[in-house]
Order: sequence, then C-alpha cells, then structure tokens
Amino acid sequence: IGLVIAAAGASLAQGAVTLEYRFTPKESLKYQLSLAGTMKTKMPSPMPSSDMNLKGTLDYLQRAVKVASDGTADIEMSCPRMEMEVMLPGQMIDILWKDKRLDLKINGEPQPSDEVNFSTMPFLGAPVKVRMNKLGKVVEFPDTSALEGLVGNLRISEMLKTNQSQLPDHPVGVGDSWIVETKAPIPGTDHPLTVKTTYLLEGFETLKGERAAKIVMKGSAQAKNLEIGAPAGQQVRPGMTFDELSQEMEGAFWFSVEKGRVLKSELTTKVWQVMTVPLPNGTRKISTDMQMKVNMVLK
Repeated sequence: IGLVIAAAGASLAQGAVTLEYRFTPKESLKYQLSLAGTMKTKMPSPMPSSDMNLKGTLDYLQRAVKVASDGTADIEMSCPRMEMEVMLPGQMIDILWKDKRLDLKINGEPQPSDEVNFSTMPFLGAPVKVRMNKLGKVVEFPDTSALEGLVGNLRISEMLKTNQSQLPDHPVGVGDSWIVETKAPIPGTDHPLTVKTTYLLEGFETLKGERAAKIVMKGSAQAKNLEIGAPAGQQVRPGMTFDELSQEMEGAFWFSVEKGRVLKSELTTKVWQVMTVPLPNGTRKISTDMQMKVNMVLK
C-alpha cells in the first residue's frame, strides 16, 4: 500500500494532467501542413530504377459538426488548398488545388484536368466524415462509400483508423508513457495489419499562449503477403501483392492542456515495401523505399 501511495504522490508532484480533446460544435480549426519526401524504386531488369522527390504545403480544415454529451464528435476533414511539386527523372510536375479547381503542369506545360471530377473526390472536393471520441480515437466512419475501392479491395476506412494519435485514458505526468495498438482487417487473410505506437509525455511548453504537453511518439507496422485485388462488385483480375510491408514512424505533437486541441506536430515516416506486380509477360517484383517528413501547425 505504501508503494502505491508513493507512486501516486510522485505522479501528482510531476503535475499529472488529463489530456482530452474538447470539441466545440460548429468550430473549425485550420492547420497548415508542410511535407517533403523521397521515394526510391528498384525495378526488375531491364527496366530502370527511379527516384522521386516531393515537397509541398496544404491547408487542412477540421470542423466539428456536432458534439455528444460524452465528448464524442462528428468531424469533417477537408483540404481547401494544396500546392505540390513532384520531381521525377526528366519531369517536373506542379500541382495546385485551390477554389475547388485543379491546375496541373508538367515541365511548365499546362495539362487538361477535366477528365476527373475532383469536386466529389474525398478530402479534396468532398469532406471526409469521421466520429472521434475525446481521446482522439476514430470510433466510426458514418459514410465510407466515397473511400472504399480507392485501393482495390482494401477497406480504406479501417486502414485510416490505424493512422491516428491517441491520448491516454488516465491522468499522466512528465515521464509517463502509454501504448496504443490498433488493428485493421485485411480481406483474404486472417492476419490484420497491426500498428503499435508508444507515446511519452516529455514535458510542457508554451505555444500560442497556451500550456502545451509535448508528446513524443514512435510506432511501427509490418505485414506480409498482402494481396490487393479488385474492388467488390468489379470483375476479378490479378492484383498486386505486397510480399513485405514495413512502416516506422516517429515524431512529436504539442497538445493544448486547456483547450484540448493539437497546436503543432512533427512526424517522420519511413516505409519499405516489396511488391509482386502482374505484367503482360508475367509477374515482376518491385521494391520501394520511402521517407516522408510532415510538419503541421495551427493557423
């Protein structure tokens, strides 16, 4: 009993706090994201390997449509503006999404973009709707019809649930850590994609005049023999298989203790994958090594 009391006292001495999202109905939060990344692709002989460099900025809008008594909120997420630059061997691609219009240039030459209806594309033209609890966990996607089928038979809504920062369900002080494990079912296999993330409350800082908890995080995910087939309802055709898929991420985010919102985040993600891709003359293996840095700040 003495040890329990001592541990509780130590936690209080360090300033244990309860971290929760405090959604406000009809409130919109606007973030600016800056990103930069590289992807190295190794192709089978005699096809040449290639490198891709990407950088850009985008505005991310998060709006709480309604909030339940337990703090769970219906959230709309959208991207009203995006500016990207993609560099490939011999090509420079400039992408501008603004005022629900896409402008695309390749090596400075404007390209037609009327073939795709971007006004209904999830996140860009149409907001993505989720239901999120006060710990930041996505508990439901009210409407996933616009998301499904984007990547073969994978359920994108389930995959997105693994990509979220989750707060602890108990008060924490400096030096305290917690682990969150999420699983996404994969069609055609009994082995879900498991993402395990460790969080650590490193300390407190003042940002935008608010007391912010700096939370460091590190996570990983692995999968093997992940087959991407045709979306449900479409003609079955040979798909590609991820023979190996490995993802590592690390970074930090700053969370307002009083107002219950993310003020800033910095995240680096590394992805390594080996794919078997069907081609007219048989299957080939392609490996990619990708690294992406994403910084986000509340505007």
